[in-house]
Amino acid sequence: MHLPSLLHQPPGRTGLLRADPRGSSHHNQHQHTQDSKLHNQLAHYAYQQIKPGAFQGYDLLHTSQKRQFKMARPAKALVDLLYLYPFYADESDMLELRLDPGLFQEKVNRQDLRAYAEAAGQQALLRRVNILINTYQE
Repeated sequence: MHLPSLLHQPPGRTGLLRADPRGSSHHNQHQHTQDSKLHNQLAHYAYQQIKPGAFQGYDLLHTSQKRQFKMARPAKALVDLLYLYPFYADESDMLELRLDPGLFQEKVNRQDLRAYAEAAGQQALLRRVNILINTYQE
């Protein structure tokens, strides 16, 4: 099986494809998402539709095979993580992420973190982003 075929987004959909560590028993609690699931011998995947306004913060990269893909910027990757896994909810949960505080300060734009969270339109997500920022401040 060819990996890029697993990562193909259905036409006309904007969303995130992620490996689902909890398997098929996990159900998303967000009202504004629509899920699709894919299972194979390697893993369980969940495709979650997000608001079009929240689909930002990506760079278009090109491969040597003349293909292109979107790679999330560091701040967007962290916001997506908190969006997809809302159980990261307090300082002890954020510490479990084991982020390097020096790299966090150097590579992650805190204004971008807040802007991406605001674009998702969830106050709870913005609150978790602020907890993340406060946890990894130097």
